[in-house]
Amino acid sequence: MENRENQTNNTDEMVTISRAEYEQLRQEKAQMESTRVRLEAERIKLEAEHARLEAKLAAREQEQAQVITSLTLQNEWLLEQLKLSKKKLFGRSSEQAEQMVMEQLSFTYVPAGTGIQSLGLEAVPADHGQLAAEGFGEMVAAGLRCVA
Repeated sequence: MENRENQTNNTDEMVTISRAEYEQLRQEKAQMESTRVRLEAERIKLEAEHARLEAKLAAREQEQAQVITSLTLQNEWLLEQLKLSKKKLFGRSSEQAEQMVMEQLSFTYVPAGTGIQSLGLEAVPADHGQLAAEGFGEMVAAGLRCVA
């Protein structure tokens, strides 16, 4: 076999290798170059796929944001409809009537020992009897009830 010399830019150093060794190195270099080109093409393909997936994700996020906005508006509308239905069912007057009843009852319940015997009413502590009607927990909490 014939020996070949490889020279580098530095003239002080010279290497001698066999033809078989040279051909093997050249073949390995060609394989590496082929692999590099193949990997570069694959990288470009993967970057394109990544960009496509990023765009798809952004579109989905935008779609979901629109759905969330739509559902939020629908929820607010339903809550408003619920309030209107309750107001329609019970009415504003029933709320006012309950407050007026409580105000009127507060005039009839007076503390014991306030000198109302001249009116024919007797004030007694609430623990001596029960109220005739339910729903007057505020008066019971005050500890007073009026007996006519």
